[in-house]
Amino acid sequence: MIPEIRTDRLLLRRLRPADAPALAEGIAEYAIVKWLTRVPWPYTLKDAEQFVDMVIAEDKAHYAVTENGRVLGVVSTADELGYWLRTDAQGRGIMSEAAAAATDAHFEAGADVLVSGHHPDNARSRAILTKLGFTDTHTETKQSLALGTVNIQRMKLTADRWQRLRRAAD
Repeated sequence: MIPEIRTDRLLLRRLRPADAPALAEGIAEYAIVKWLTRVPWPYTLKDAEQFVDMVIAEDKAHYAVTENGRVLGVVSTADELGYWLRTDAQGRGIMSEAAAAATDAHFEAGADVLVSGHHPDNARSRAILTKLGFTDTHTETKQSLALGTVNIQRMKLTADRWQRLRRAAD
């Protein structure tokens, strides 16, 4: 895992124990949790502390998304591209920027593919994934800690496609 990634506006960095209160505050809205499968509802400080402890122990690509020192959310390419952003930071392209930076780091580390998924009704998440170049693969049923059984649209992005899209954008 790259310890930190800088973009024009953001710093993506390893999560720290001191981040738990900001994570608990930022994600403790049903409007965010309803789109995530691995997050319980309600989400508590203890949940955030356990998450940070797990991420530190795993030492995989989980990043705090920060702007001017403020934790706005999390982006990860540990098992798949996953992310969330606090509601007062949405609508400014922050997660598109963070997800692109994390995806770049994932492929620079030598990976061949990156998978992700979204709830079929989550148009914002789908927009981020399609902007990055992800394509649909299949729909699957998963267990959500907050909602029970949900359908997820699965997507993937190959390193070759990512590189082609990056070259075309330059």
